[in-house]
Order: sequence, then C-alpha cells, then structure tokens
Amino acid sequence: MEEALRRVAANSAADAFYSLMYIGLWREARGEEDAAKAAMKAAVQTPYGQRSGDYMASLAVVHCKRRGWAAAGRLAA
Repeated sequence: MEEALRRVAANSAADAFYSLMYIGLWREARGEEDAAKAAMKAAVQTPYGQRSGDYMASLAVVHCKRRGWAAAGRLAA
C-alpha cells in the first residue's frame, strides 16, 4: 500500500499531501509512531498542506497538535 501511495504522490501537490497523510494514519494504526509522525508532519509541510485551505490539511494540523507533534509552519504555536 505504501508504495502505491508514493507513486500517486508524483501526480500533483494534492496527491502528495494526501499520500503522506494517509501513510501517516496507516503507520499510526500499525503502532509505528515515529514513522507516523514523520509522514504526517511531512504532509502538513507540503505546499498543499501549507496553502490549500483544504479542511483535510487543517485536520492534519490538528492531528499533529493533539499528539504533540508540532513543527515549523502551520504547526507552530
């Protein structure tokens, strides 16, 4: 599954964001917190995650904040 999502990520900025977000959710469901954190933070920090205004980008930010995964950009403070 993860390889398929990575291939999709090459299609567009939105696809890159969603691929990383879903990889993060999948990793978290499997109990792989470090990998989940890395993928979710990467999703939030994509250009689409930073500027799209998509409610799912906001959801990813909230997801990170609730888990204490804050980082630069939209996750600060």
